Amino acid sequence: MNAVHPEDRDKVIKAFWEGVSSGCGFVFENRSLRARDGAYRWHLQQAVPLHDAQGNVIKFVGTTTDIDAQKRTEEALAELDRTKTTFFSNVSHEFRTPLTLMLGPLEEVLGHQRLEPEDRESLVTMRRNGLRLLKLVNTLLDFSRIEAGRAQTSYQPTDLASFTAEIASAFDSAMKNAGLRFSVECLPIADPVYVDRDMWEKIVLNLLSNAYKFTFAGEVAVTLKAVNGAVELQIRDTGVGIPEQHREQVFARFHRIESTQARTYEGTGIGLALVQELVRLHGGGVRVERDDRTRNRKILRASDESVCVLLAPPELSFVTTSSPAHVSLASRGVR
Repeated sequence: MNAVHPEDRDKVIKAFWEGVSSGCGFVFENRSLRARDGAYRWHLQQAVPLHDAQGNVIKFVGTTTDIDAQKRTEEALAELDRTKTTFFSNVSHEFRTPLTLMLGPLEEVLGHQRLEPEDRESLVTMRRNGLRLLKLVNTLLDFSRIEAGRAQTSYQPTDLASFTAEIASAFDSAMKNAGLRFSVECLPIADPVYVDRDMWEKIVLNLLSNAYKFTFAGEVAVTLKAVNGAVELQIRDTGVGIPEQHREQVFARFHRIESTQARTYEGTGIGLALVQELVRLHGGGVRVERDDRTRNRKILRASDESVCVLLAPPELSFVTTSSPAHVSLASRGVR
């Protein structure tokens, strides 16, 4: 045990004895001293039990694998992500103030009745793109606050059906103008659901924005209902799908899928990463699921896929499923 890094010893002892006493074996990582140069290196320790004819554990067989290069690569990538986040946060702060000061007078000018049609059109375009840039800036700031542990949450009892329908209604005109069928069916829920309303809005808007961005024909359908003590929000669409090689990285920071058909190509690549972090603030996690049973080769999409978020009680519980073809989100209420 003297060869184990002092900071890892308690963890190693606990994992070892839990694995031995349970008879299940163990898997853990720790830093161990290398004899020839006195340097600590990361190792993966694994052991499995061997049983006699009666099923009793007679001994453990294990391996030790040097994973130092892999861990250092992971640490370097994590540091790079932190550097990117810090940089974008600093840039966002610099952008936000002049943007706000620009949009205020612009709104006042647009309120004038004597503007020429051509001038009004130009100003509306300026306002639309200014708001778009402000949205990107705010997303980056939200993400940087979460990473720095400075995110403030306020959970309130909420009529989630009405609130979700209200959020989704913001997409009515966009869906109609895009020629997409858009349905929203949020069934009443008996008990209020405790959510941070701002976070819930950002989760739903981000997922709906993705459904709209990657869907060119067919429909986007939103349903919300109580299911087995939880509340499930499902957003289904007939979009382009997530390529197999990108499915594992879909929630990674700054990850963007190039050469994918989309309505717009703007963005920072952190929209879904932000969704994941907002869900984690409620004690949950996100995963992608695939359903090949609904594969439709007439539309350019790989298959139905689901992004599932499960938030465990007692704080809050939601399960979200999101896909270019299928997004569903569920939440459990706490009174």
